[in-house]
This record gives sequence, C-alpha cells and structure tokens, in this order.
Amino acid sequence: MEKPMTSQFFMVMTARLRGLVIPTMLGLAVLGVGVDAKAKDAPLLAVYPILISNNATLKSVIQTHDLDLNALALGTEEALKKSKKFKIFERDNKILTDTVLKEQELAACGNDGKVNTTKNADGSLTETSCKKLFEGNAAKTGALKNVEFIVQILLKDIDLREPTYAPIEEFPGKFKKTTQGALDVSVKVIDTTSGEIKFQDTILVKMGGKAEVVSEKKAIPARDMWKTMSNRGGKEVGERIISSIYPTFEVVKVTGKQIIIKGGITNGIDVDQEYEIYSVTEDIIDQKTNENLGSEEVLLGEVVVKRVTEKVSYAEAIDKLEDKPKAGDIIRRK
Repeated sequence: MEKPMTSQFFMVMTARLRGLVIPTMLGLAVLGVGVDAKAKDAPLLAVYPILISNNATLKSVIQTHDLDLNALALGTEEALKKSKKFKIFERDNKILTDTVLKEQELAACGNDGKVNTTKNADGSLTETSCKKLFEGNAAKTGALKNVEFIVQILLKDIDLREPTYAPIEEFPGKFKKTTQGALDVSVKVIDTTSGEIKFQDTILVKMGGKAEVVSEKKAIPARDMWKTMSNRGGKEVGERIISSIYPTFEVVKVTGKQIIIKGGITNGIDVDQEYEIYSVTEDIIDQKTNENLGSEEVLLGEVVVKRVTEKVSYAEAIDKLEDKPKAGDIIRRK
C-alpha cells in the first residue's frame, strides 16, 4: 500500500494559501509552514476523469453494467467543495480528457518529480518525469494554467454484491439486510508546476455496516449499487485529501486557560498558529441504514498556539469560547 505524503503537501498548500511565490523547495523550507487565516486565495484543484486499472474483469463489469465513472469524480469534487478550503476547476470533460495522464504515465512519475528511467520491451530505455509530462500535456493547452493541483483517481477494483437478507425468527416477515461490496482506488495529488506527487494513498471503501431491519427482499440494480458506492468513495477520497492539508489534532487535556493538544513540531504545529476548536459529540447514526456517519462537530471558537514541543502543543482561546473545551475535542486549521 502506498503511504500518504502529508507533510510536504501541507507545507506546499500552506505557502500557496499565503500567496507566496516559492521557486524551490529550499525556499519553502526557509519560509516555514502555517496557513494564514486571512489568506483570500484558496488553491485551485482539478479532479481528473477516473482512470481504470488494466484489469479485464474490472473493465467487463464496468461495460456490462454501463457504470458511470464520472460519479466517483463528482463525489470527490463535492466533498472538496463542502470544505470551502479549495476552488474547484469547473468540469470541462473535453479539456480534462485531453490532458489526463495515462496510467502508465502516472506510474513513471517519481514522487520527487525527478526523471525516472523505464525499460521498454525492446530493451531500450525511456526517461520520463511528471514535470515533462505536464509540460507536454496539460501545460500546452493553457486551459489548466491556473490549476495548481490535480487529483487523479485510479479505479483498481469494484466488488458489486447484492445485500444479504437474514430472516428474523422472532419477527416473521422481517429481515436483517446487510449491505455488501467494496471499492478499491488509488489516489494521487500532483503539483502541476513541479510535477511532484504531493499526496498518494490507496483507499478501500467497504459498504458493510450494521444490519438494517426491512420488511421485504429487494434486488438492487448494479448501477444503483455503484451510485451509492461511488458517492461514499468520493466522499472518503475528498476527506482524505482535506485531512492531509488541514490536519486535525485531538485535545488531550484542559487546565484552566491552557488547552493541551496531541501534536507538535513533528506534526507541523508552530507557535502563533491559529486553529478552530470543535466540541465532538456522540456518533451520528443513519436511522435508515444504521451507518455510522461519524461524530457531530460543534464549533466552539478559535485558539492560538502559545508553546510547542516535539509531540505536544499548548494553546489558549483567542476570544471567549461558546462552551468549555474538553479532552476528546479537536482542533483544525482554519
């Protein structure tokens, strides 16, 4: 499984949100990190059309059921839009299709944007870099010249399965419905300027959850199963990207005015950085599907970091908070 490279991505995004022009990674390291809360310009992202892995079975499933892969890209865009942390490139399928990198081109891209050498079938060698690919692809059209980051999703596998129905002996005519299936994708976020891969991860979205009590068994068309799966998958992809740029940290203790946070220098936290603090409530359960939708977050206000160590930070409220913070609450960059 590919590992997320969140720290570099966080630093680059931070700099762009500040409106800084940084010609090299060395300049970025000198200037440091931290999102300016007053920054007006959010980075512009484009979500590319979904690529399909070279998997005959997968391609057959997509073709047989006429699955709309665009739904997964739209689900990702929706999650990114809701965060209000990004500007999203308005979809123009022709432009995006004309500039999208092929799977083999993505594989040739080094994480650091440097040239990679690949051996061809005839024994000859080909040198490739992401930067060169973009210069000869997206950059030449001029259509994506303002797009700073591209989100590329590679669909690796789909497991479409009918839900199972188990009769409930105590209640004749009632069944426990369990949703099944899974979606396996690989996600890469690429800097169009340097050609570097700033974030990459493999995400397995499972459709299982708590059983739902129903009165009848129903066959679900594959396209409907895919719609539900792609919506959830897109949401998870978007949230994973957001969390890599705007990491969340947990409050571990509150002593008087001092709010102690799990996370320090190694996590990119620094003195004078400002965060929003949220009170975390009980898990929200979808009453229809019994799906755990996560905890509700209630904004309490804003805090500023006063002191930081390698693994722990100490913050105080900037103004009066809506309620008293507690252990288990979270802070997130504004």
